Amino acid sequence: MNDKIVYYFVTMGSDAKLFSLELMKELRDRGIICETDFLNRSVKSQMKEANKIGAENVIVIGENEIKDRKFRIKNMKESAEIDATPESLLS
Repeated sequence: MNDKIVYYFVTMGSDAKLFSLELMKELRDRGIICETDFLNRSVKSQMKEANKIGAENVIVIGENEIKDRKFRIKNMKESAEIDATPESLLS
């Protein structure tokens, strides 16, 4: 069984946390392992945690990402980034 964390959601603010939790539920329902921070740490600390736990990808969610319904997915190993939407992430 592969229990590698595919997505780690880094959030900025309570609206971003709620938005991320909704996405995480959909992903988990599809069998995709994802995590987020529940300690209200800074973005920098959340990124460090994602790296420490070996997350494959990080998605940063803030006000603009919610408003635009767009975000970037950063591959932690390659440092490559791609643009995504909630719909494309879930497809």
